[in-house]
Amino acid sequence: MKTGPKNPSPAINTDSLVKHDRDRLAIAGHACLPEKVPLEDIAERYGTPCYVYSRADMESRWRALDAAFGSRPHLVCYAVKANSNLAVLDVLARLGSGFDIVSRGRA
Repeated sequence: MKTGPKNPSPAINTDSLVKHDRDRLAIAGHACLPEKVPLEDIAERYGTPCYVYSRADMESRWRALDAAFGSRPHLVCYAVKANSNLAVLDVLARLGSGFDIVSRGRA
């Protein structure tokens, strides 16, 4: 006997979600260069520990996730409790992201 939803929704295209773009994270010798900026330079300027985010990578991955839904009505949302960095949230908001601020039952 088959179980599951009676009217399953069409599969979401995940092909674009596994794409790796080496231009955004170059490795030269033993140096990691997100967006071609040496992490060593960032550490010297801002100290450590220091969180480093690639805006280009966030935008690319958000667009890939958004595109995977195709023409289906949807809203890509971000769980703020995962990372509440205002610069990160600003990038996502400008892309059109929604935000999950508090999970039900955890307020």
